[in-house]
Amino acid sequence: MVNVIKQREWTEPELRDQGFDPYARRKQLVMARPLPRSESPKGIVTSSGERLIALTGDMICYNPGDRIRPTFDSYDHWSVEPGIFKQTYRPWDEWDWQPSPAEQYLMDLGCKPYYKVAQVWAKKLDEAVYVQSPGENHPHLVKQGNYLVIGPQGEPYSMDSRTFIQCYYQPGMTALWKRVQQLFKPAQGQGGVYG
Repeated sequence: MVNVIKQREWTEPELRDQGFDPYARRKQLVMARPLPRSESPKGIVTSSGERLIALTGDMICYNPGDRIRPTFDSYDHWSVEPGIFKQTYRPWDEWDWQPSPAEQYLMDLGCKPYYKVAQVWAKKLDEAVYVQSPGENHPHLVKQGNYLVIGPQGEPYSMDSRTFIQCYYQPGMTALWKRVQQLFKPAQGQGGVYG
């Protein structure tokens, strides 16, 4: 019988015993929109190979990248259940933000800017495992070397190593990096350390 990792309640000791560490999210812009009824159900294949089924009201998140693409589906994207989205994402709040052409294009199509705030538990896999994420009808195989991530509501999902490292602080670096950011972040309406 194949062991499949599914959404459930996890305890911290249980996660630590299984090799998971806590990771804080780097602040990165994500464009998102609720999936309209006219597009539901929507099949999505994420950059890590997960096959998701998004339903009406699910939030579709897009990594805007650095250039305008011809369709929503040509952007790296994933779905998040509305309750999880509300708990783990916040409206983008950088006072000096100016949208890039790709961000503006997605806004023109109905997206709004957000960032993810939730800490997760994760581990780099030393062997492949089967995972069934929310929004999936069937488990998928997560390859060795990818990260298995457990979200704040116990939801498992996977990320390739490169993407995970871009999105999350490595253990032990979170407090130091946040302190450095505070030292060099200008107060709203002021020039900051160098201004």
